[in-house]
Amino acid sequence: MAVEVPVLQFKPTEPVNLLQMIEAQARRLIEVGVHKKVGIDDAKFLDDAMAKAKEFVYSMKLANLGLNRVCLIHYGVSDRFLCEVGGVSMWSDPDKFTSLKGVVVPDGLQVIQCQFGLAHLNTKPRDFRANHHLPEIPGIAKEGLTAFLYWGKKLLEECNMDFPGSHSKYGYVPYLHLYHEYPALHTLNDRHAGPDFGSVARGSI
Repeated sequence: MAVEVPVLQFKPTEPVNLLQMIEAQARRLIEVGVHKKVGIDDAKFLDDAMAKAKEFVYSMKLANLGLNRVCLIHYGVSDRFLCEVGGVSMWSDPDKFTSLKGVVVPDGLQVIQCQFGLAHLNTKPRDFRANHHLPEIPGIAKEGLTAFLYWGKKLLEECNMDFPGSHSKYGYVPYLHLYHEYPALHTLNDRHAGPDFGSVARGSI
């Protein structure tokens, strides 16, 4: 039976909600085998996740920019692996995605404060890159693919998520959407925008 990960509107006055959510997220990553992929046993992986959660400080400054979700990410697993375990069709080769110049990707396991597109609907990735707020960092495919493991199709029913912090060989921006009701990873021109597209972002670690 799959681990159900709650979607919580994080309340700084209720830190137990954060710990419960991160524990559920960690158990979901264990369920799909992320701990094995990075060479850690499940107990240590869970302990490490909870330690990160206890270190994490929620920022109202970031929340006021729309970065109001909290997400556990392991930056050491490949995008291809995350697609495979999430049942995402790969119309583009995720192993060939690279990070945009200036986008710093954290190491290992991290708890991040982020948003998955709703704060920047109908914004061209190139415009988002040029005009995002200074505390924001353009999101990468790994962050959205991990979030999809937690919240599934509900996440993509809110909007198609483009990842302006990642790009393919020819500069195209990866995005995750529902294609005939199934999750699919495509790429788009960085000048593309639409009312159902939103740019993913996170706060600095």
